[in-house]
Amino acid sequence: MRIAHVVQRYRPASLTGSERYIDALTIYMLARGHKVDVYTSTALDWCRLFVPFGQALPQGVEDYGYLRIVRLKPSYFKQLTSTALCLLLKLPLPCFLRGPRLSSLSSLMLEDYDIIGVTPAPFPYLLDTLRAARRIGAGLVVMPFMHFDLREYRNPYLLSVIGAADAVIAATPCEAKILMRVYGARRVRVVEPGLWIREWLQGMPGREEARLKLGLGEDEFVILLPHRARAKGAYHVLEAATIVARKGIPISVLVFGFVKDKGFERLKRLATINGVKVKDLGAVDEVTKKILYAASDILAQPSIADSFGIVYLEAWAARKPVIAADTLAMKCVVRHGVDGFRVPFGNVKALAEKFLRLALDPGLREQMGEAGYRKVIRRYDWRIIGKRMEEVYYEVASSAQ
Repeated sequence: MRIAHVVQRYRPASLTGSERYIDALTIYMLARGHKVDVYTSTALDWCRLFVPFGQALPQGVEDYGYLRIVRLKPSYFKQLTSTALCLLLKLPLPCFLRGPRLSSLSSLMLEDYDIIGVTPAPFPYLLDTLRAARRIGAGLVVMPFMHFDLREYRNPYLLSVIGAADAVIAATPCEAKILMRVYGARRVRVVEPGLWIREWLQGMPGREEARLKLGLGEDEFVILLPHRARAKGAYHVLEAATIVARKGIPISVLVFGFVKDKGFERLKRLATINGVKVKDLGAVDEVTKKILYAASDILAQPSIADSFGIVYLEAWAARKPVIAADTLAMKCVVRHGVDGFRVPFGNVKALAEKFLRLALDPGLREQMGEAGYRKVIRRYDWRIIGKRMEEVYYEVASSAQ
């Protein structure tokens, strides 16, 4: 097949979950002998998607044989006018018309593609991709990664793209149910995100070695926090860790990720004053990330802005329990009390109670970590997930002809 993938940013940028999903899917399709073109923005920094400031790569085409990367400059003027339209029509901000536009996509996508896959909602370049797919007669597969608890994912423009798609990929059965019953989406397929498990575990250090490298004590309860944003639950993790520290339990929070947040910096200082050791490592490479997972006792991302969470798969593969928010999406991801816990988003007291329980019960941590490991090995390897996506692509390509 000749495949086009459309995503907000691509390597060498530090990739978010949806971007990592497209990257892994692209690698799988290339390994299967398909030709893939990745259409993306020139942005390296996340902010460069929205404003003409920050790091960016040149616009143009990088040809690697079976893989081509087409980098397009975001349409900043159209983004500005779209934002004004959002305000004029009193639509929720950030609304579907606000965000990265790749308006040159439709005119530049000239290849005779069998499939165009695009992610994620609610960015308006999904409209640009829909126009391109219809113009060249390619099958359109949308991977929206819906955050049902956020208003911008209920926008009518988003609904129009989902309704027009030849296939909509739901990350979980929970997402599929809501897409069909509430959003009226048709042709919904459930294909869960995955992890290259063998590659992820290769070179993973032991707990003692990892803690030695990070200067952590054997008796510390260590929480891994992979984000700084409030919507991801990062604020609440620091507040809950402070409650645990006040009970005399040595506790550390390992933070990584490239997104900065001023509110998080303020809470980090307060947590440190109250006895929480916070190690903020910023953007890290894969080697360092493996050290962080190996050194931690649990991963906490009680987020309201997730449709799945690849970091949960990484934690389970490393035999660590997870804590997620009790959202519609997470009900189909984290088995409460089995491989982790779900807590109401923003409920710091409930979060602290789960931290305390796991801190005082190493046996429970080990039991939950093993349950997560068995699940991820059985269901979430990209060698399994990729095969399912390839089947969907073939199905859509044959019906589009």
